[in-house]
Amino acid sequence: MKSMKDIARKCGVSIKTVSNVVNNAPHVKEMVREKVINAIREMGYVPNAAARQLVLGRTPSIGRRHSGLNIACILRGDIAKYQSTYFTGIFAGIESELKAKGHYLAFMESCEELERQPLLFNALLNSGAIDGIISFAGSDRRDIYEKLTALAPVVGIGGTEHDVCVNADKARGMRLAVEYVSSLGHSDIGFLGGVKKGPGADTRFTSFLAEMHARGLAVRDEWCLGDGFGFDIGRSAGSALLSGGKRPTAVLCASDLTAIGAVHSFLESGLSVPNDISVVGYDNIPESSLIYPQLTTIDVPKEDIGREAVRMLLARIAEPDVRPANRQLPVSLVVRGSSGKTGGGRMQ
Repeated sequence: MKSMKDIARKCGVSIKTVSNVVNNAPHVKEMVREKVINAIREMGYVPNAAARQLVLGRTPSIGRRHSGLNIACILRGDIAKYQSTYFTGIFAGIESELKAKGHYLAFMESCEELERQPLLFNALLNSGAIDGIISFAGSDRRDIYEKLTALAPVVGIGGTEHDVCVNADKARGMRLAVEYVSSLGHSDIGFLGGVKKGPGADTRFTSFLAEMHARGLAVRDEWCLGDGFGFDIGRSAGSALLSGGKRPTAVLCASDLTAIGAVHSFLESGLSVPNDISVVGYDNIPESSLIYPQLTTIDVPKEDIGREAVRMLLARIAEPDVRPANRQLPVSLVVRGSSGKTGGGRMQ
């Protein structure tokens, strides 16, 4: 195992300097701090047992003080986004299933934070205290994913076909949405949120394109706007949609938050939803039934996703040499007041 002396030798600094970096002393020059941190990350340095305990002190449930398994949850991106009711539904499913099986959610952090704090990541990798990992960081983050899979069995939520993962059936969800608005007479259909083509494109958007093509419906680039999934994305994309001349009679959205933002934008512009433009969301978060008009959406079984991820992970832990089949959980259409026939008419 690498020592503080090894780090100091590699960086050409004193052991005291390395110690100051490890302990976040304020007087270390930023260039030196970055050099030491990069060496810590590269060499996999872990502090001694006492220091390691300090690093892991932020996760007091880690430790073998019980008979159940310790499960870690590794997130992707800004942790603030996981405060949405979509993700809290998934977390509720994870926690309830772990509790029912006598196990523990012992650690939760973003992969970006683990990268920023290599001591924390190295301590996690070497502690031996984690029995399994539920990861929101798919194999597109190969650097993180390989480290996680070396640590313990991993099951992804929302991963790619290369992961062992559980997903909602996004492709079916978008087929249902396109089929539904088409049945109402809409052929001028836009898409807001998660718009990206090529590698890394979101399944909802690619499935929208495929279903529109299958039905012989034209896709206009100026009606496909917004590269995120939040309220502000929907609001700005909705405003941009209305500034381009001819507008669609219906828009499908990559998330309910995006759809709610779009509805706000349309109403502020004096349009009637759905008489002037129909809106369909995706996720069926609680907020979708609290706005007016209530949002037509695709229901995603959020708690079931969390529970199924735990079941798959426990199966992997029990039989590490057996790779379980990926799971896609069914979704369904929920019709509410934000959608209607072309020319007006709210669906009940």
